Amino acid sequence: EIIRLQTFTVILAIPACCLSGCLMEELGRRTFLIISSVISLVGWLTIGLTNHIWCLLIGNAICGLANGLTVSVVPVYIGEISDPVFRTSLLGMTNVAMLLGNWVIIEMDDLLRSKTIIFICTCFSTINCIICLFTRESPVWLIDKGKTDEARDCWVHLRGKKALNEYYSMVRAQTKEDKCNNCSMVFSSEETLLKHFLWPLTILCVRQYMLLISGLGTTSTLCLLGLSVFFGIYKPWISAICFILYFIFEPIGLVPLSWILCGELSRKLRSFGVGFATAFFFFFSYAEMIVTPEIIFLLTLPGTFVMYGVATLTVTAFLISAVPNTKNMTLLELETTFDGMSES
Repeated sequence: EIIRLQTFTVILAIPACCLSGCLMEELGRRTFLIISSVISLVGWLTIGLTNHIWCLLIGNAICGLANGLTVSVVPVYIGEISDPVFRTSLLGMTNVAMLLGNWVIIEMDDLLRSKTIIFICTCFSTINCIICLFTRESPVWLIDKGKTDEARDCWVHLRGKKALNEYYSMVRAQTKEDKCNNCSMVFSSEETLLKHFLWPLTILCVRQYMLLISGLGTTSTLCLLGLSVFFGIYKPWISAICFILYFIFEPIGLVPLSWILCGELSRKLRSFGVGFATAFFFFFSYAEMIVTPEIIFLLTLPGTFVMYGVATLTVTAFLISAVPNTKNMTLLELETTFDGMSES
């Protein structure tokens, strides 16, 4: 039954992620958040108002649809409205919120009845809907739609008047880009110089170090677990230490980085990129749950641990070489950085 419920969740979550890019560009971030919150509320009400298995499956599918939409738009919205100094922390909190929510539900399962848990989740969805009604639209989306006056009001409300210089820079960049598109011209020499000379200055910094520590630590704990099982060293304290270290190393770099980068993608690709990235997230999370028992059967438990460790090390090496350091960059600087990457 658990596998079936998970399947119904993923069935709508993956296409929702893929479609979210087009929808959030057309409707706007705020409207899209409101719609996804209402869908989530409908899903929890469907689950809570009946005990029939098919209603539970339909409610689970609706919640999966809402999850796919919400997970896609949240990094985009946070990335566009937050101050560069706090952007990384706020985007990283996306994963923390998901893990915390899952942990709270698991803990409540031992203390409360399922109907009570569903009622609590419904209350949170209702509160989320109300909060979304009072949020402001993303100024970046308004600038793209040519609503510069409304965008300025939202920018001042969200970031204060001290950040208006960044706002005016974005408006000038958008105006310049529109002129270039209309005339089929290339970017100005000033922008070209920025791309070619400032891009190499984005040297590896703290983010890459955290990736290295997280990747090597996660790989080491997985391989140590595999080797201890392979050699028959069944010491409870070894397993406990390895699992504790695993849950320390993984969240400090590998896990939150994807959400951080989703909110820092180039403006042209942000909506669609986040949508497809979250679709891959749901697909591979579901695939892992289905495939892992078969992998353990084929490779045994030690081989499975080592395989995941080698995969983690490979991904870490790729990310360190490919991911730029975008910490504390403004949205316009991020645009220049990713344009430089696409040209190189």
